[in-house]
Amino acid sequence: MRKNKIVVWGLVAGLAVSSLTGCGVKTDTPLIGNIVGLKEDEVFKVNDLICKKEEYMLVFMDVQNRYKNNLGAGLDWTAKVDDRLTLEKAAANQAKEEVAIRYTLASMAEEQEVELTDQEEADVKSDAISFFGTMTEAEKQYTGATQEDVISLYRNYYLSQKVREKLTENAGNDVSDEQARMTKIQYIHMDGTKTNPKKIKETLKEAKSIVNAGYQPFSREAKQYTVEDSIEKVIKKNEATKTYELEAYKLADGEMSDIIQDGTDYYLLYCVESYMKKETEANKQKLIEAEKDKVLAQQYGEYLEELKKDFNTKTWEGIKVASDQDVKNAHLLDFLKEKDS
Repeated sequence: MRKNKIVVWGLVAGLAVSSLTGCGVKTDTPLIGNIVGLKEDEVFKVNDLICKKEEYMLVFMDVQNRYKNNLGAGLDWTAKVDDRLTLEKAAANQAKEEVAIRYTLASMAEEQEVELTDQEEADVKSDAISFFGTMTEAEKQYTGATQEDVISLYRNYYLSQKVREKLTENAGNDVSDEQARMTKIQYIHMDGTKTNPKKIKETLKEAKSIVNAGYQPFSREAKQYTVEDSIEKVIKKNEATKTYELEAYKLADGEMSDIIQDGTDYYLLYCVESYMKKETEANKQKLIEAEKDKVLAQQYGEYLEELKKDFNTKTWEGIKVASDQDVKNAHLLDFLKEKDS
């Protein structure tokens, strides 16, 4: 199978999607502008790239069926999620933002000198045909989509991924293993407002001596004296802020700390695992992705300032959720996930 085909990513935190699609269901947002030159079957336009109604409908079908899968099939789409928004409009907004971000990024492809290779074009077509083959007649009728519409949607989604990779290719390179390091500790926490501080220090000193002498494991002493329900904790170095959390990163495997005082709180730590390799790598990837999101949000926002955009409010507001029970396909994104080699 193909590797690094396309990674499914959610709405990136910080992307100014409202600058393109409007806030909520408002139709008077100046940045949307008046409907100029859009046909009834066109939902929006970013520069020269048009999102057809059928392409939007594929995404909207997927979103509403994901709602059903998560919340149950018997949804009341007229239920209010807040004072002004129904569940139906919330789903429509989500679909609008998902496809708008993708198409906006895809519209940057030319200026970023990004294009699909012949093999990628073939992959897009193959995957689109595969997805189209999973659609029922009811789903094809509801979306109005043809195989070519799926190919167009997939192509723009694929392009958006390549543009994102181009814009963020150097982001996160400075994230180190040490910055992402995750450590597992066991600890005793005692409260100086409930127990005399002198007594606390004596207790912790005695507990440390017992463990060092090999009479009891640290966990037994911790369960006996700690004021917390748990005696074990995994700490991310990039999120460590408390005094005892920072001190934990000075310990080697099997090592205990000195008594740590933080205001009226007292701690004794035992390092179970100073470097959790698998967990650290996963945390590092999250930090790298967060850096990529920041870079993407900045460049995306700058691009929106110069973007020529138009949105067909009338057509969009006329779109409703499906009433046919055979419209249940929520696999649109399954065909866009990264493929293993």
